[in-house]
Amino acid sequence: MRGRARTAALLLAALWAAAGGPARAVTATAGPRALEVIGLRLEVDDLPQSIRFYTGGLGFELIDRGAAGALLRNGPILLSLRRSAASSPAAGGAVHANFEVADLKQVLEELGKLTVKVLEKRTRPIASGVSLTIQDPAGNRQQLLVFFPHDPATARPRLSSLEVEVPDVSRAREFYSGKLGLPAAAGAYPRAAAATGAAALMLSQRAATDAAAPRSALLLGTADLAASMAALARSGIEFPHGVEESAVGRYADFEDPFGNRLALVQPSRPWSAAAPVGAATAAAGVSYEPFALAGADGRRVEVELGRLPVPESRQRATAKTVELAFLRFKSTAAHPGAPIVYLAGGPGGSGIAAAKGSRLPLFLALRELADVIALDQRGTGMSRPELTCSAAWTMPLAHPTDPAELLARAQEQSAACARALRDDGIDLAAYNTNESADDIEDLRRALGAPQVSLLGISYGTNLALAAVRRHPAGLRSVILAGVEGPDQVLRLPSTVEAQLAAIGGLLQAEPGNGAAAADLPRALRQLLARLEAQPATVEVEVPLAHRKAQITVGKFDLQWMVIQTLASREGIHKLPGLLQAMQGGDFSTLGSFALAARRGWLGSAMPYAVQCAAGVSPERWRRIEREQATSLFGRAIDFPFPQICSAWGVPDLGPEFRAPVRSEVPALFISGTLDTRTPMSDADEVRRRFSRSAQVTIVGAGHGDDLILSSPEIGQVILRFLSGQAVADTRIPVAPAALQAGARAGSR
Repeated sequence: MRGRARTAALLLAALWAAAGGPARAVTATAGPRALEVIGLRLEVDDLPQSIRFYTGGLGFELIDRGAAGALLRNGPILLSLRRSAASSPAAGGAVHANFEVADLKQVLEELGKLTVKVLEKRTRPIASGVSLTIQDPAGNRQQLLVFFPHDPATARPRLSSLEVEVPDVSRAREFYSGKLGLPAAAGAYPRAAAATGAAALMLSQRAATDAAAPRSALLLGTADLAASMAALARSGIEFPHGVEESAVGRYADFEDPFGNRLALVQPSRPWSAAAPVGAATAAAGVSYEPFALAGADGRRVEVELGRLPVPESRQRATAKTVELAFLRFKSTAAHPGAPIVYLAGGPGGSGIAAAKGSRLPLFLALRELADVIALDQRGTGMSRPELTCSAAWTMPLAHPTDPAELLARAQEQSAACARALRDDGIDLAAYNTNESADDIEDLRRALGAPQVSLLGISYGTNLALAAVRRHPAGLRSVILAGVEGPDQVLRLPSTVEAQLAAIGGLLQAEPGNGAAAADLPRALRQLLARLEAQPATVEVEVPLAHRKAQITVGKFDLQWMVIQTLASREGIHKLPGLLQAMQGGDFSTLGSFALAARRGWLGSAMPYAVQCAAGVSPERWRRIEREQATSLFGRAIDFPFPQICSAWGVPDLGPEFRAPVRSEVPALFISGTLDTRTPMSDADEVRRRFSRSAQVTIVGAGHGDDLILSSPEIGQVILRFLSGQAVADTRIPVAPAALQAGARAGSR
């Protein structure tokens, strides 16, 4: 599936890596460790449900969201929702929020639609009003306050104070005011300050702490996390877990003397001014902040993190925006050329993640010519909103994978995720290649550049071709590595089989491979027939569980594994040995692959929305169906597409999108001779309609990094092309040394 659904989880760490200043709320007394109360952190079991509860019922705005949590805001006060790692008791915690409301009955009716639980039979009197304790869907307690007379500004719930329950208020005041330097009051509940919207910190008496693990924590902001930790450590405070990352920023957990959890936070952005997700951004144009990359070789590279608001949908009249994130490598040239925009593959890949990984040296080389932009396309990486689907499934181990059963499970989870995202206000129809191509044009304008050059890989070439079609005047040149044309999103079984036969011939020609590489299609056909007649049961290690499990594998499991194995040169090198081992009765590698495949999850919704919108022409689909009937790989090549698209409900972009692209924009095509995902035949078909082009053929290269990193000569050709020099068709061989070792390793 070209890495579409499983890359998002690996990219989420990039979400929390920005730099910035803290939001302002309740400021502590002046001093070397000045702290401020900035909000509350809650653990929740169902993140989408909790977001709906706090935004729909208690007046919060959603300002950031990731797979493991979300960040909301009520006035200047933050609410960090963190998905529980495992089910924990609904203790409610000893830290909670108090909300000032004007019409208690109306608020309770609204909350009742969102699974609220009222913990008290009647209201309790407080100074100038009454209070009522409620419980959110995850079991966290909060309080509703009604003051008399009503403040007309509280038509919606307004966060009035944050409260910490302690068994000894006097001792607690010594800790919070003395050690932490926070203004902490006890006694009457304060009303929200209308002028500043600031929340007070309350200390209240209770008999004892709950025995269950706390599900809430008070967030204390600091401008310098390291300095504040050092100052507090000198006063005897311990930080047992060190520094961690969250949606708010870098933080370190600690406890008060009574076991209540607190988090010292250095916010990653000025969240008090952040635009709500899906709302129009007040400041038009692009913004930048410093950002540091750590290379694999240990060097530190200073770049800029850019953020650009763009329309969520250009097809509908709406004020909603999405935020694109990108890294800008400033050029080292005296007179920089057109900025170079990198477009990641997938769909669903992150340009920022690529810049942090193996492709960093290439980006550093390219900045000798121009600024280099590593873009996170809408719905990916650090761009917002983030579209992760958290649900997972487990398929039976006692019988081989049934593709119809697996498809039904994936469709069920897809429909549920699509509903949840739409309930959060996300327009899935806006996540398609045409909108992303228009994003590139908006980015060019924001950069103030007359033209940009595009460097796309795999799906990134499909996006680049859409930009060529829609905005040719804004493009100086394009580099297409691993070409996926507009109507080549679904692969032809005959093309993959032809590649498999060619790979077998190349491997067999290598000294020392011999029988291990003999006639790969024939060996695969025999194994598929064997597993169809008699599935194999093997015992495999269950990752991270320190136990073994028995799993039965069959024909579809092998088809799917071979398709995935052919995705990389390393896998191609190992394939002859893997097939030889299975011919000898060793199905352990297949068992491990099948175990991972049956513990599935959707990952990001973005790849599904993009590919389903791209669709397939009737002519190509008829050909695919004909070839599937006799293909070695059956339905496994593009599974679960296109059938899964019925669950996502995104509109097809139509035949205009899938039509061939004709252009005079200078283009450099890069293809690998062993690439089964974007074979050279696809590049040849697209290239015929480009009047100014050159072809680089990487002999022995597969997909992915092979297309741009497998030889230093590839980077040299790219630099010559981008600098405007003439580039002729070129063949670059890749050293086959790893091939023999891979084949032998697979046969053990």
